[in-house]
Amino acid sequence: TTTLEEIATLSPTLELNATLLLPENITRGETFSLTVLIENITNETVSWGLPVGLEIVDSSNICTNQTCEFYANISTNLSAKLGINSIYVSVENSTWGKEVEIYANTSTKLSIPEEVSVNETFTMSSESRLDNGTMIDGNITFFVSDEKISTATQNGSVMINLTLGYTGHYPIQVNFQNSGYFHPSSDQGVVIVKGNETLYKDLKVNYSDYIQ
Repeated sequence: TTTLEEIATLSPTLELNATLLLPENITRGETFSLTVLIENITNETVSWGLPVGLEIVDSSNICTNQTCEFYANISTNLSAKLGINSIYVSVENSTWGKEVEIYANTSTKLSIPEEVSVNETFTMSSESRLDNGTMIDGNITFFVSDEKISTATQNGSVMINLTLGYTGHYPIQVNFQNSGYFHPSSDQGVVIVKGNETLYKDLKVNYSDYIQ
């Protein structure tokens, strides 16, 4: 495989025409397809220049009357750099490149008790991690019965104290977002509040400052 440094020194030839077809955005860990259409070609050998973390799984080509279509399935792993990357193709001393944006999946875990009593203060927490397991900063938003109660930016982990003033089943959801090359994630659960009340009434939420 030709390295990026090697193919960058190649001089393009005007006789050749090439089109690169690939997704604009990919996610680390997935496999995507790359198609290269080259016209006026006489040598059917192609060299690929791929960033770190990308690898060709298999490739093939179909050529007719000096026009070739090259196909490659490319896998990505967790060492791929997030953000804008460039993929290059070299044929007959000509080189073409195209940019692709690489994103990472995230996961968010919500921790809440199954049951509490009316007016009992309890702690709920969330953790957000990258696809490689490391903690990640971002905006974390909590919802109780679809009502947003607070948003925080922490080092991947947030704990908050809540007091629910009425009996019932309270759906709780936490959403994670980051403005970088990270996909959002969320988690949800239900807290059952028991006590003397028997009717599901309006939501009453009291929460303290974030616990560091």
